[in-house]
Amino acid sequence: MPSRRAASNAPPRRNAVAAPRPQRVAERPGEWSLAARTSDLLGLSVSSELGLIERVRTGLSGKMLRTLQERAQISGDALGAVVQIPARTLTRRLNAGRLTSEESDRVMRFARLFAQVIALFEGDESAARRWLERPSPALGGATPLSMADTDLGTRAVSDLIGRLEHGIPS
Repeated sequence: MPSRRAASNAPPRRNAVAAPRPQRVAERPGEWSLAARTSDLLGLSVSSELGLIERVRTGLSGKMLRTLQERAQISGDALGAVVQIPARTLTRRLNAGRLTSEESDRVMRFARLFAQVIALFEGDESAARRWLERPSPALGGATPLSMADTDLGTRAVSDLIGRLEHGIPS
């Protein structure tokens, strides 16, 4: 007895893989994904890690760097120290330049960290800024901001954030 599919003359079904759904940017800041919050801090409109990676590879613009500086409310000197860009180069980049992929990677690293701190404080950017500038015993008395100038320092701050989120004493 022939199957129904054969009788209907319909093409056989193939095992299709559904296209990935775009990540939803939440209505409330506390629900944003880390990628979406990082993107927002830079004035970007991407909401995925892959989109952020592509932007790093092509180089962030000076406008994006300025947006991050304004959102973080840190001086040019402090920003330059965190992302390891000399003052004169930073000034050129802020005034319409494009960052190299290496500089963009360091800027993205700081933006992601700031996004994590904002999430820790449930969207309160001013509380996040204060926390970044407050010495932490868990970081040997250093401020989280001063630790963010290296990958290992950023990881130490990120680990501390994870412990705080889960109520683990530091």
